[in-house]
Amino acid sequence: MNSRQVAILGGIMLALVGLAGWIAISRTPAPPDKVALYPVLKGQLDKITAIKISKAGDVTAVELERQGDEWRVKQRNFAADRSKVRSLLLALENTQLNEEKTSNPASYATLGVEDVNSPTAGGSRVELTGIEPPIQLIIGKQDPTTQFAFVRRVGEKQSWLLSQSLIASTEVSQWLRRDLINVPADRVQEIAIQPGSGPRYAIVKTSRAEQNFDVNGVPKGREVNSVGATNSLAQTLSNLELDDVRPVAELASQKPAGHTTFQTFDGLIVEIDGYDMEGKHWIVLKPSFDGELAKRFHTAPAEAKPGETKTTAESLATLLANGESEANLTARKVDGWAFEVASFKYDVLFKPLEQLLKKK
Repeated sequence: MNSRQVAILGGIMLALVGLAGWIAISRTPAPPDKVALYPVLKGQLDKITAIKISKAGDVTAVELERQGDEWRVKQRNFAADRSKVRSLLLALENTQLNEEKTSNPASYATLGVEDVNSPTAGGSRVELTGIEPPIQLIIGKQDPTTQFAFVRRVGEKQSWLLSQSLIASTEVSQWLRRDLINVPADRVQEIAIQPGSGPRYAIVKTSRAEQNFDVNGVPKGREVNSVGATNSLAQTLSNLELDDVRPVAELASQKPAGHTTFQTFDGLIVEIDGYDMEGKHWIVLKPSFDGELAKRFHTAPAEAKPGETKTTAESLATLLANGESEANLTARKVDGWAFEVASFKYDVLFKPLEQLLKKK
């Protein structure tokens, strides 16, 4: 066979391989479009009025109820974290069925999708009401490779791997609106602290321009350990978050273990009582507004620029109005409640003076 014949034969073989590949591709069905877990939810989230999450033993762990535009955690009768509620609902609306898994009840536990009436159930059941039919879904474990969720719709044998993760915590505290109060350090003018042990003292600035706080109440012959340690006290109410909440009436028989008062250059006053109970740390807040304090530290605005008409009086009036509004809004938010906070935050709020001083 000469070289010309070899070349022709090679070309024919390549053509045949290409044809076979084309035939194989044409016979492979295109992957079907993924189907939504709950098509009925599309565009219907605003109709949902309640979410119930149950755990092993068919125990109701968390109930979330819609009240107007807000959500509340029934177990605490306190505001829920709207972003977390919305995230769960959006996930349920948009997630798709990614892959069929077992339909054998004997294998459900492997994926955590067995009925939660079992005392050893590994997953949780989420129920949505307000739409028809009501939705009930068992959320099991996460796939170790993709971190997507295994689920099974209640009443169906088939379990599924979803197209994303799906988490519905059975811990009440995880659904609470955690933001409590936010007073940045640069607003703080004075903090008066009566700790659980030791003398009362205060850290003070006499003007906004000062960078550091002075400590009033330092015993004769003692010195503050560091400026940084003192200044850090002013950061305690910056983005302070709660860990849990309970009615303040439940602490009526308890005596506060400490008392701290924050006051700001713009007139906001926040009094704080602390309670150390059973290894947990609780605080009760009492916000108010002191207009005279705000006036004392009010700085007149610079000379008006062309086109500006705001006067010093108008600026002060706005300051007073905003300050009173802030105090009232904060008071409504915290009134009647005691809040559990992280132990390190509690310790700073009621820090003994001795911890700020150089050792003898």
